[in-house]
Amino acid sequence: MMLLNYHDLLVAAIVGSGLAVYILFMIGWCVYQQLSHQEISQQRLNTSLGEKSFASRSLNRYLVSSFKYKKGINTPEDEASDADCVICLLGFEDGEDLQQLPRCNHSFHAPCINMWLYSHSDCPLCRESLEEVASEGNYP
Repeated sequence: MMLLNYHDLLVAAIVGSGLAVYILFMIGWCVYQQLSHQEISQQRLNTSLGEKSFASRSLNRYLVSSFKYKKGINTPEDEASDADCVICLLGFEDGEDLQQLPRCNHSFHAPCINMWLYSHSDCPLCRESLEEVASEGNYP
Protein backbone atom coordinates (compact mmCIF):
# COMPACT_ATOMS: atom_id res chain seq x y z
CA MET A 1 0.00 0.00 0.00
CA MET A 2 1.41 3.30 -1.04
CA LEU A 3 1.18 6.34 1.18
CA LEU A 4 0.57 9.74 -0.33
CA ASN A 5 3.14 12.31 0.51
CA TYR A 6 2.49 15.97 1.22
CA HIS A 7 3.19 17.04 -2.36
CA ASP A 8 0.66 14.57 -3.81
CA LEU A 9 -2.00 15.72 -1.33
CA LEU A 10 -1.36 19.35 -2.23
CA VAL A 11 -1.69 18.64 -5.96
CA ALA A 12 -4.90 16.65 -5.39
CA ALA A 13 -6.36 19.49 -3.27
CA ILE A 14 -5.52 22.11 -5.92
CA VAL A 15 -6.94 20.02 -8.77
CA GLY A 16 -10.07 19.20 -6.73
CA SER A 17 -10.58 22.84 -5.76
CA GLY A 18 -10.11 23.94 -9.37
CA LEU A 19 -12.61 21.37 -10.56
CA ALA A 20 -15.13 22.45 -7.89
CA VAL A 21 -14.73 26.13 -8.88
CA TYR A 22 -15.19 25.21 -12.56
CA ILE A 23 -18.35 23.20 -11.83
CA LEU A 24 -19.82 26.00 -9.69
CA PHE A 25 -18.97 28.55 -12.39
CA MET A 26 -20.72 26.44 -15.06
CA ILE A 27 -23.81 25.97 -12.87
CA GLY A 28 -23.95 29.72 -12.22
CA TRP A 29 -23.52 30.48 -15.92
CA CYS A 30 -26.34 28.08 -16.86
CA VAL A 31 -28.68 29.60 -14.26
CA TYR A 32 -27.82 33.11 -15.48
CA GLN A 33 -28.50 32.14 -19.11
CA GLN A 34 -31.84 30.57 -18.18
CA LEU A 35 -32.96 33.62 -16.19
CA SER A 36 -31.82 35.97 -18.95
CA HIS A 37 -33.76 33.95 -21.52
CA GLN A 38 -36.90 34.01 -19.37
CA GLU A 39 -36.57 37.76 -18.81
CA ILE A 40 -36.12 38.44 -22.52
CA SER A 41 -39.11 36.24 -23.33
CA GLN A 42 -41.23 38.09 -20.78
CA GLN A 43 -40.14 41.46 -22.19
CA ARG A 44 -41.01 40.33 -25.72
CA LEU A 45 -44.42 39.15 -24.54
CA ASN A 46 -45.09 42.42 -22.74
CA THR A 47 -43.95 44.40 -25.78
CA SER A 48 -46.11 42.43 -28.19
CA LEU A 49 -49.14 42.77 -25.93
CA GLY A 50 -48.43 46.46 -25.51
CA GLU A 51 -48.17 47.05 -29.26
CA LYS A 52 -51.46 45.42 -30.10
CA SER A 53 -53.31 46.25 -26.92
CA PHE A 54 -55.72 48.95 -27.95
CA ALA A 55 -57.59 48.36 -24.71
CA SER A 56 -54.61 48.92 -22.43
CA ARG A 57 -53.86 52.27 -24.09
CA SER A 58 -57.31 53.76 -24.43
CA LEU A 59 -60.23 51.59 -23.37
CA ASN A 60 -61.52 53.94 -20.69
CA ARG A 61 -61.48 56.93 -23.05
CA TYR A 62 -63.75 55.28 -25.59
CA LEU A 63 -66.36 53.58 -23.46
CA VAL A 64 -69.46 55.63 -22.95
CA SER A 65 -70.55 53.71 -19.92
CA SER A 66 -70.15 50.73 -17.69
CA PHE A 67 -73.28 49.53 -15.97
CA LYS A 68 -75.05 46.59 -14.35
CA TYR A 69 -77.55 44.88 -16.61
CA LYS A 70 -81.20 44.99 -15.59
CA LYS A 71 -83.59 43.27 -17.98
CA GLY A 72 -85.89 45.68 -19.81
CA ILE A 73 -84.41 48.84 -18.26
CA ASN A 74 -80.95 49.39 -19.75
CA THR A 75 -81.71 50.77 -23.19
CA PRO A 76 -84.80 52.24 -24.86
CA GLU A 77 -84.38 49.95 -27.86
CA ASP A 78 -84.07 46.82 -25.69
CA GLU A 79 -84.98 43.90 -27.95
CA ALA A 80 -84.39 40.17 -27.76
CA SER A 81 -81.38 40.48 -30.07
CA ASP A 82 -79.86 43.14 -27.80
CA ALA A 83 -79.96 40.83 -24.78
CA ASP A 84 -77.01 38.71 -25.93
CA CYS A 85 -73.29 39.32 -26.00
CA VAL A 86 -72.19 38.73 -29.60
CA ILE A 87 -68.66 37.91 -28.47
CA CYS A 88 -69.38 34.98 -26.14
CA LEU A 89 -72.94 34.35 -27.44
CA LEU A 90 -74.36 34.21 -23.92
CA GLY A 91 -77.38 36.18 -22.81
CA PHE A 92 -77.07 39.05 -20.37
CA GLU A 93 -78.12 38.22 -16.81
CA ASP A 94 -79.38 40.67 -14.20
CA GLY A 95 -76.51 42.24 -12.28
CA GLU A 96 -73.78 41.46 -14.85
CA ASP A 97 -71.25 44.18 -15.65
CA LEU A 98 -71.71 45.48 -19.20
CA GLN A 99 -69.92 48.11 -21.21
CA GLN A 100 -71.41 50.15 -24.02
CA LEU A 101 -69.39 51.47 -26.95
CA PRO A 102 -69.82 55.04 -28.16
CA ARG A 103 -71.74 56.06 -31.26
CA CYS A 104 -73.10 52.58 -32.09
CA ASN A 105 -74.23 52.00 -28.46
CA HIS A 106 -73.69 48.24 -28.64
CA SER A 107 -73.32 46.55 -25.24
CA PHE A 108 -71.15 43.59 -24.27
CA HIS A 109 -70.05 41.75 -21.16
CA ALA A 110 -67.21 43.83 -19.70
CA PRO A 111 -64.64 40.98 -19.76
CA CYS A 112 -65.64 40.04 -23.32
CA ILE A 113 -65.23 43.53 -24.80
CA ASN A 114 -62.02 44.10 -22.85
CA MET A 115 -60.51 40.93 -24.33
CA TRP A 116 -61.82 41.83 -27.80
CA LEU A 117 -60.19 45.25 -27.67
CA TYR A 118 -56.80 43.72 -26.88
CA SER A 119 -56.56 42.69 -30.52
CA HIS A 120 -59.15 44.86 -32.29
CA SER A 121 -60.01 48.55 -32.40
CA ASP A 122 -63.58 48.28 -33.61
CA CYS A 123 -67.02 47.16 -32.48
CA PRO A 124 -67.38 43.38 -32.88
CA LEU A 125 -70.96 43.77 -34.11
CA CYS A 126 -70.98 46.68 -36.58
CA ARG A 127 -67.20 47.26 -36.98
CA GLU A 128 -67.49 50.94 -36.00
CA SER A 129 -63.90 52.11 -35.51
CA LEU A 130 -63.06 53.33 -32.02
CA GLU A 131 -59.92 54.96 -33.38
CA GLU A 132 -62.09 57.14 -35.65
CA VAL A 133 -64.23 58.09 -32.66
CA ALA A 134 -61.07 59.04 -30.79
CA SER A 135 -59.62 61.09 -33.64
CA GLU A 136 -62.89 63.01 -33.97
CA GLY A 137 -62.98 63.60 -30.23
CA ASN A 138 -66.53 62.24 -29.92
CA TYR A 139 -66.08 60.49 -26.61
CA PRO A 140 -66.75 61.55 -23.04
